Amino acid sequence: MDPFKHVGIYCRVSSSSKKQLHSLAAQASGLARRVATQHLWKLEDIYLDVASGSDSQRVEYRRMLEDAVKGKIDLVVVKSSSRLGRDTVEVIQACRDLAAHHCDVYFDNADEYYSRLGPLVVEITAAVDQAENESRSENISWGIRRQMESGSSKIYDRVCFGYDHDADGHLVIREDQAVVVRKIFMLYLVGNSVLKIKRALENEEIPAPRGGTTWPKRTIEAILTNAKYAGTSYARTYCIADADSGRGIVATGDKGEQYILFGAIDNNPPIIPPKTFDKVQQMRMDRSNIEYDPDGTKKRKSTHYSSKQKPAGDV
Repeated sequence: MDPFKHVGIYCRVSSSSKKQLHSLAAQASGLARRVATQHLWKLEDIYLDVASGSDSQRVEYRRMLEDAVKGKIDLVVVKSSSRLGRDTVEVIQACRDLAAHHCDVYFDNADEYYSRLGPLVVEITAAVDQAENESRSENISWGIRRQMESGSSKIYDRVCFGYDHDADGHLVIREDQAVVVRKIFMLYLVGNSVLKIKRALENEEIPAPRGGTTWPKRTIEAILTNAKYAGTSYARTYCIADADSGRGIVATGDKGEQYILFGAIDNNPPIIPPKTFDKVQQMRMDRSNIEYDPDGTKKRKSTHYSSKQKPAGDV
């Protein structure tokens, strides 16, 4: 009889952000060291998933199950139950699926096996892990919201076209790009449509934010609506549990989702005067062929804006 446990390490994170990928690498290396300390454990494979969805999205999880069916592995090592599934139901189902093919699960944080703990204890453990993760997530969200409220969040100083960071991480104007930003606002103010602005920039072969000289209409629209160019930086969070605090503005997105919008006034040096920015926003509303009824229902206007109309005049 083979005395060795043929081990598969399973690690999972929910996104491909730099921080999450670092966590994934830390999980894998930590568990690999753990396996190496066990005399009768033999590492066969490492399964790494970057997914927060269902089992169908976890390619490596499915490959691990297939290897258990083939008899390639008879022990799966995970950092904690929360890595094996998103919730208690998923964790228990995963353990049962593996056990059906004579493959046990070892939870490193509890230093225990599924076969010893049994379904009931694993269910309790998974519930505790899930609660701890939710609490940790709430604490992080709370910290982010408080930083937004106080204006100290680094989110406000994210670089956009027209700005760079100084030595302290604050926004400073990058003049070669700021000239282009001012040009876009001026062209719009004198009556040009976004399409005409696009053609003008491309005809002059002005470099676009992402390189090249092709200017997507969406990029121009984003510049025209970015309050950062007027000195105010906005940040949003989709955690609206304390939306009634009065510290942020509750807004609704195009798809109906709600979020709190926080603003840091005079956050950075403006590229255009605030009055100019406000005037452009009013012009965008006037030019739009969409209007809202008093109950918030969208409808098309009976009249349409034409860029062939008389220009708006001087700023």
